[in-house]
Amino acid sequence: MQEYNFSTVNQSFDTAFTLWATATFVVSFIGSFFSCLVFLSIVCQPKLRTGSGALIGHVLILRFLTCAIHFPLFCVQACLAHAGVYLTVDCDAFAVAFIGFLHVEHWTDCFLSINRLIAILYPHRYAVWRSKNVVGSMIVVAWILGLCSTVPFFYGFGLEFRIANLGSCEPHVTDTGQALILLILGAFLPVGIRGILHTVICVRTTTCARSQWEPVQADHNNHSMTRTAKRSVVVARMLFASFIWYALCLLPIPVVLTGFQHVFDENIIVRFWLHFLILCGNAADPIIFLLMNGDYRTGVTRTISTAFS
Repeated sequence: MQEYNFSTVNQSFDTAFTLWATATFVVSFIGSFFSCLVFLSIVCQPKLRTGSGALIGHVLILRFLTCAIHFPLFCVQACLAHAGVYLTVDCDAFAVAFIGFLHVEHWTDCFLSINRLIAILYPHRYAVWRSKNVVGSMIVVAWILGLCSTVPFFYGFGLEFRIANLGSCEPHVTDTGQALILLILGAFLPVGIRGILHTVICVRTTTCARSQWEPVQADHNNHSMTRTAKRSVVVARMLFASFIWYALCLLPIPVVLTGFQHVFDENIIVRFWLHFLILCGNAADPIIFLLMNGDYRTGVTRTISTAFS
């Protein structure tokens, strides 16, 4: 008869849990700190507040809220449960609010991609698309679409949420068709559109960069237009890098949830690490913005200098 060393199993679980909790707290702090920092740089720099800057600022607010509130609360709840202290949590409200934020993020990112497509392919029409009314409408529509693809979960359509091991609120598929439709509307569709638009932008900027954006004459107007065009390309490539990273981190969750439910149910550490991937997708965005865009680095430097002057 095969014997199992349960103390070794428990020790292995404790090690994996401690590693996950530590990584979650560290990445949550990094993500919320840099999201706040980049958002303040947008607020303090007039040229960053219009058009795509307003949409990026909206995304950063959502990133900050998920990194600073949801993930730390989720981790604290799990740590207390691991120590034998269980909190009373409304699973439906907690989980649906988190999913709702993610879906609003997806649609805001999608509209941001449309904004960049217009700026690069149709620059003469971009003045309309960067107006306050259009940008504000995009944000409102993103919230409407995000909530429409999330609120039904609260009433048991497609998914229901239960308190599982370590006090976590875990989703369970009640109707695969309903869950898939809502996940397509809130996740797959906006992420897919975003990927197509960024691919078009990258192909366009790569094949037409020299012929379209290098100045023919060294006058002031041409130089100004060239700088604006190059700035649009920098922002587009920054957002494409953000999309690639975010898609890699995010897509395993709905795929596992809809196609491999048994994996989600049988191993709590796997569920926690999949949850951690969403955190990584949120936390990396402001860092990517800083690494790939000099305007944001300048804005952050000025913000810090102003704060300590």
